Amino acid sequence: MPIQTEAYTSVTVVVEDSPKMTEWGLLLSCIVVEDSSKKLEGKKIRCSWNEPQFLPVVGQTLEVNGKIRPTVSDVKKELTKTGNFNYERWLKSHSYVARMTAYGDNIIGDSVNRIGDVDFIERVGIKAKILRQKILNAFHDEGLEDENFAIVAAMGFGDKSSLTEATRDVFSRTGAAHLLALSGMHLGILYVLLSMLLSRLNIFFGNKFDAQFWGQIIVICTIWTYVVLVGMPQSVVRSAVMITLYAAISSSSRQKMSLNTLAVTAIVMLVVNPMSIWDVGFQMSFMAMVGIFVFHTPIYNIISIEWLFDHPFLRKIWALVCVSVAAQIGTMPLSVYYFGRIPVLFLLTNLVAIPLVTMLLYCVFLALVLWFVPFVRAIMLLSVQGLTWCLTKSLGLFANWDIVSINNISINWIQMMLIYMMIIVVAIMISRIRKIYNRRKTYSMLK
Repeated sequence: MPIQTEAYTSVTVVVEDSPKMTEWGLLLSCIVVEDSSKKLEGKKIRCSWNEPQFLPVVGQTLEVNGKIRPTVSDVKKELTKTGNFNYERWLKSHSYVARMTAYGDNIIGDSVNRIGDVDFIERVGIKAKILRQKILNAFHDEGLEDENFAIVAAMGFGDKSSLTEATRDVFSRTGAAHLLALSGMHLGILYVLLSMLLSRLNIFFGNKFDAQFWGQIIVICTIWTYVVLVGMPQSVVRSAVMITLYAAISSSSRQKMSLNTLAVTAIVMLVVNPMSIWDVGFQMSFMAMVGIFVFHTPIYNIISIEWLFDHPFLRKIWALVCVSVAAQIGTMPLSVYYFGRIPVLFLLTNLVAIPLVTMLLYCVFLALVLWFVPFVRAIMLLSVQGLTWCLTKSLGLFANWDIVSINNISINWIQMMLIYMMIIVVAIMISRIRKIYNRRKTYSMLK
């Protein structure tokens, strides 16, 4: 039953995620545990608090007096001045059933802990986020502060509440916004690191058991532990499902993932939460993967394979370029449609940013795992600060260029679909031309 606009009411809620300060006030993601109307109990609401009197923490129980509103986006145009981002759909895709507005001292902390009244899955997520906050506090106590802390919290632990609008804008304008969102790339980096660490099990155990199989089991268990630790956001769960499927395919000796694997992942995610199809992150991540599957190999093959193998360093740079371009092709129409912006220098900025982010995440993971070794912890955190400084300064330099992005573009969904159709047609034409070229090359060699 849809939530109707009501007069001021009182509800008891548990804070479900880290509060986020915005120009519209403090935004709280909450789960209602007590409601006089009984309509919202057990449901998720998004509460905006103007003139907050204190900063709530994850897991805290609050008594909120305010006005309940439906998820209809009457503030959509205020949230995005360009593009077609739909705030109402975003709320629904993230399981919010209503919004609530409170002012001044209309939110007070409750001394009674009500986490036990929350559903099991949500309770696990809240407790995981409480643990995440303790870890972030430990990082902060070790000297990681301000912008460095905000970027590490976002990239390493999925907590973007500390990010300033200025930092978000720099990453967005330079085409590196995807690096701030904990998603497939970050889990992929963790997967590669763990696979490297466990790739030598045969040396220690010989042939007593299938080292590759059990190594993959350990890696996947670690990946899912990490997913729980960061609070199980949809983007991370989605990526973990894909990595799990990839590991299963690797263990069965198949060579690579395919679009079929991607389709299975999408079906699983939509069965669990059908509203995910309206989530911008869901659409962007899957179209990025489609772009990589479809365009990576043709783009990579533009340069001779023999020449690339003769130049290993350039081969790695070219592979990174191909992945970035392929992903950008897949997401560009969506990016223009939702955000009205094309990052012109995405290729240059990603060539700089992705290696820095990879090293940054390696240092964060190693600091976390080896936290009990003070010397290693200090070295890793010092490296994190240096890498974060290099990342922000380099992207800030690019962001100052006038040509870094084309802004204020407006297209409708029909135009977006036409752009995708053009991309498909061009891809088919390139594929046909390449087949003809290969046939002629083979024929000339046979002659």
